[in-house]
Amino acid sequence: AWVSMLGWCVWLACVYTCLGTSGTMYKRTLDMSAQTFKLFTNKTVKARSVLGCAHQCLYYNNLDGICNAYSYNNDDCTLANVEFLEDPEPDSDEQEIFIDLSAKAGMVTKCRGGEKCCAADNLCVDGEGDCDHDQGCSGIPICGQNNCAVQTGGRW
Repeated sequence: AWVSMLGWCVWLACVYTCLGTSGTMYKRTLDMSAQTFKLFTNKTVKARSVLGCAHQCLYYNNLDGICNAYSYNNDDCTLANVEFLEDPEPDSDEQEIFIDLSAKAGMVTKCRGGEKCCAADNLCVDGEGDCDHDQGCSGIPICGQNNCAVQTGGRW
């Protein structure tokens, strides 16, 4: 689903949401637990669609800077100012959110031990996640194979 503000790019089966003339584009992601999203939530408003919710987020962000991400569910539009993304822990519910791509670009992803979290562009420290290659490790650690004693988080 993508929503951009440069013309009504509505491809909502989607990955992105585009909105009007502001150039703002929101990307759909599951890189957030419902519990963490609640911590960042600033306001819940009514909206008739995911596109209407994107407009609400843009409006409140321009008004007082309180929205860089939103979640839409049955006319409820939850607005948040997300500070980081995360690989949700195994027993936590993933939260579908749409996040402003310009805000996402500078945001870190916190690893909670997930399978797809450690990568060259998101390095993990010892014990933080499941790497596939040494390039996903920060510092000296070397990526092992099935060498975790216990499951400590994430999706692995």
